[in-house]
Amino acid sequence: MSTILDDVRATSLGRRDLRRLAFELAGGQVSRSRLSDVDVLSRHLRKALESSAIRSDIAFLSGLVSHDLQIAFNPETDLEITERNQLQVSESLWRRIIVRRRNEPWVFICSYAVNEASAVHGDTHGVTYGFNENVTTWRGIVASGSGSLVVFYNTSHAPTNRRTYAGLARVRSIRETSETGGGIRTWKAYLEDYRDIRPIPADQIMIPGRNFQHGIQAISWKAFERILINDPQAFRDFSRASEEPELSEDFDSSRNGPLAEYSSHGVDLVIPLSQTSDLSIAPEVPYSPKERTRDDDISDDRGFGDRQRNKAAEVRAVEIASAYMQSQGWFLSRDCQREGCGYDLEFVRGAARLHVEVKGIQASRIAFNMTAKEWHVCKTDGQFVLIAVTNVLHKDRCRVNVLWPHQIVSLARHATQYRFQTDHSDIGRNSNPQAGL
Repeated sequence: MSTILDDVRATSLGRRDLRRLAFELAGGQVSRSRLSDVDVLSRHLRKALESSAIRSDIAFLSGLVSHDLQIAFNPETDLEITERNQLQVSESLWRRIIVRRRNEPWVFICSYAVNEASAVHGDTHGVTYGFNENVTTWRGIVASGSGSLVVFYNTSHAPTNRRTYAGLARVRSIRETSETGGGIRTWKAYLEDYRDIRPIPADQIMIPGRNFQHGIQAISWKAFERILINDPQAFRDFSRASEEPELSEDFDSSRNGPLAEYSSHGVDLVIPLSQTSDLSIAPEVPYSPKERTRDDDISDDRGFGDRQRNKAAEVRAVEIASAYMQSQGWFLSRDCQREGCGYDLEFVRGAARLHVEVKGIQASRIAFNMTAKEWHVCKTDGQFVLIAVTNVLHKDRCRVNVLWPHQIVSLARHATQYRFQTDHSDIGRNSNPQAGL
């Protein structure tokens, strides 16, 4: 167990403590006083991938660590901009990384009472729990979010079993509301799996740092064990994290990790692209005209024309992208290539859904065109992802590159053609081409 997450400090973990805890769980030395996000994420990857060739890009590292730990990653919410305009990992992502490493959810004590203060949120006991930013530890429970556990402490105003720990539930989701008004931020936790537990008087269990004036308080896993010592079945039912959707049974993370080989399609490396640094794991080779004939093994030297080559590249890219997505536990739910919806394929995994646009690139350098519809969907659809398959017509050197919207939007771009139109139907119909010049 960690030397950081103990009974005393469980109530006051900040981003720095979380980062150090994540570093320790990855096998690092906690005695280091200054740790950057890159330090911690790199430690996780070196342990998981047994490779020291890790580049120092936070977006890239966060995506790979999340992939390796099989947790959801959304760059728009899991990465933050500091006051110095620097990118950093959010507290929420740090907490999910720690949960996955320890396989133990975060636990919070929430006070329950029937009085004017609790009635403000209009809660149903065991179903919802409202709170605002004046409540201690609101940041911790909001950042921990789905999968966290809530132990209900019945205050002296509770209808029964007063001053006891008597209820248990799991957080399904937490949403910000505006019910109380007055400029105070307010949240509501939506709960599931609520159950009454054998009441244990608060004065019979010692939880260092416990403050009964706090409406919400984080506690350690050891304290959670003490509370449920008389209800072992409840402890067994709630003792494992359930934040992320289950992967399919045939998904093997050791075989299909972020740098896994997918030999049947020649995909030897899977990497997210970042616009901020070079690919140190697999450096891209600038495209040259000679490379085109050298990469054309798939054509069997039959002299494909450009149109035929482009069609072959498109078909093969979709085939490879589909195989890669399936290898990651995703299932094809819809082929949208002829629907004009701004993406080619729709995949699902549990409750998650992705809209995938596929680009087949015959060269090594990543360069592609997007239609106006694809560009619009990229900027507005939170489920959009683009898979660019480079060297797509080469049976050995083709590679899958996963690009997320925040990366695509930041790439250099230029117009390759223009469309002109007018509302006047008679423009340009003058019989004398010299007239009016």
